[in-house]
Amino acid sequence: MKNIKFITISIVLFLSVFVMLPAKAAAKKIWNMETEVIKNYGDLQLRLQSAFDRREPTKFIAAVSSFSKRGFQAVFSDSCSEYIQVKIQAGDVRVLNLERFEKSRSGKDLPIKEMLEIIQKSVSEQCDGQPEVIRVEFSSIYDREQKYFYEGTMQKSKGWKLEDGIVKTKFDDKFVFDLTSRDLFSTLGVQYKGGCQDEPVLPLAPMYGNRQEAAFAKPPTMADYMIFAKGVAKGYLKHCPNTELINFSLAPIPAEFECLAEEGCFVTASRENDWEPERSQFAIKAEEEDPVPDLAAMADRLANKDYEILHDYQNFFAFFYESFILIYSDHCRSHIKNPKGRRIFTIEQQVDGMGFRSNAKLVGEPHDVYIESAYEDAFDRYYGSWKVWGLNRYMSTVLKYQQQGRSPTFAVGMAMGFFTRNYNQLQDYVRGNCMDTNVQAAYHNMLEYAYMNKPMKPEQKKMLEDFKAVTDWLEEGLGIKSEGSSRPQAQNAAPQKSQVKTTAPKSAQVDATVQNSVLSGLTTGWKGIIDGKEVELVLWPKPNKTEQLDGYMYVAEHDCLIQAQVFKYEDKYAFTFGSNGIYLRENNCTKNTSSGNPARFQADGFIDLSQLPDAFQADWPFLIFLDRSLISDTNKPIITFNRSAISPVMFDFVSNYKHKFMKGPEKSFIEQLKVEGQ
Repeated sequence: MKNIKFITISIVLFLSVFVMLPAKAAAKKIWNMETEVIKNYGDLQLRLQSAFDRREPTKFIAAVSSFSKRGFQAVFSDSCSEYIQVKIQAGDVRVLNLERFEKSRSGKDLPIKEMLEIIQKSVSEQCDGQPEVIRVEFSSIYDREQKYFYEGTMQKSKGWKLEDGIVKTKFDDKFVFDLTSRDLFSTLGVQYKGGCQDEPVLPLAPMYGNRQEAAFAKPPTMADYMIFAKGVAKGYLKHCPNTELINFSLAPIPAEFECLAEEGCFVTASRENDWEPERSQFAIKAEEEDPVPDLAAMADRLANKDYEILHDYQNFFAFFYESFILIYSDHCRSHIKNPKGRRIFTIEQQVDGMGFRSNAKLVGEPHDVYIESAYEDAFDRYYGSWKVWGLNRYMSTVLKYQQQGRSPTFAVGMAMGFFTRNYNQLQDYVRGNCMDTNVQAAYHNMLEYAYMNKPMKPEQKKMLEDFKAVTDWLEEGLGIKSEGSSRPQAQNAAPQKSQVKTTAPKSAQVDATVQNSVLSGLTTGWKGIIDGKEVELVLWPKPNKTEQLDGYMYVAEHDCLIQAQVFKYEDKYAFTFGSNGIYLRENNCTKNTSSGNPARFQADGFIDLSQLPDAFQADWPFLIFLDRSLISDTNKPIITFNRSAISPVMFDFVSNYKHKFMKGPEKSFIEQLKVEGQ
């Protein structure tokens, strides 16, 4: 009996040890460790560390980098799977000798074989041999044209040999990727995590940076969805090149559209249609016809005394009244029985970015206008009162067409076309028809309606006062202002009336610099780290401005040039930047983004200059970096920028990039910048 007991105990102890072994092995996995593991392989170094995402227990990072070739590294950052992806990125490609690759475009001519071998073995070891396929991507940080971009495939069944291109395998359904992006011109975004599908459904919906934006942002239009969908399709195809059709769900559906299907509708993009999005599953809701679409229709409404309808068109009526009087003066002057005169001057002035006007001058010949005496008071009341409304309409039209991806020239043409087209239509309505029944009825009734609307509404009065203030200032500066009143004089001849014509913004001439300002310590090159990415910054004095700096910021990983500015705000110094300011640069901020669309980089905050001359800190209550808001309700990032030499790429931007509206630095400033390697 004793022997039997001894044997039983031994078996129990053996089983206990056997059961504990897997737990011990699991504890050695990198995602369960608090510290990283580093191994050296000659010129290469392997780093393994947890991804700090407890929702995915097998997620970790494996990175292989070169000691001698700065910025050259291969990275795996995901969870264990049969199908994984490794991204290899190079800094200065000149040290890699890629001439043979440029000619062959084959992975065998890239210096990545040893890197891939190390990372394949380390990932396979951590994942207990689970990986069957590795998708390889190679690119260069400074390769804006992506001339060195390469994709390849490695398969376990083929001895991990690198094959060029994305090769179709039986494990393709195991490939999982993250497609997250936000549109540059609207609040739309996409968040998709999954694999390649034959007909995927990608959700498009607003992606807000903060609560304020969520409260005040306009809902996306169908044009916003269509433009964004095209970029998202490119991003999806980069991961899944064999897909034939992509569906996009819209949330919310724009108010003016309705779904034609019973179970939901999609915007679609297909290979057959060259990936151009189309909305055949949606229809525009029937709209009520605009009762007053143009000035000619306004004349008809007045002729028929449809006054109630016109109450919603007060600014448009002011535009009509002024235009009708000008046209009637030109084409029906002989029918004016008791004429009173006005002389209209066209004045060109320069307006700087702060709104200050300067250098006003007369342009062209004055225009004499003859008005029936009964109409002159209403003419003076309405003249120019519609121009604030007109400017708002002009700007909203330009913005609408630019958001639809139209060129600035087209957008401006459509915005200006509204006014010129309406004026020409009314001119055709009146010219040669001075005594026509409808023309005379409109002419008579517009005066009746004008006096029905006295006194003016407060908003009309405010717009008129604002416009009068501008014209009074100009008249006084030009010596054409009448004494004692800002109203134009009424005479049988043609006294004076002024009209403002603004030119493109131009800085006013002010003798001021930042040489004696505390900001002079910032006028050099800087480097900092935001969200783990190196950022370069160069600031220079804004010409003829005191306490203000302009500059460029550059994020090499995303080839993103960003406009920056520092200026005095009350008793602080504000620091802002935004990638939207460089929207004309081709493919700006599109590199290494999941959708292929430009990423969004934006911040507003203040700076702490106490560490100058070697460093300064940026305190940003609002910061969006790579489409992600880095701000929480209780925390805001404080980024330190250190004085530093700048990269040759950044030096090239500062020296040669021509911003459409912002003047670059002086040559003397550029020459004193320190550049890496020089």
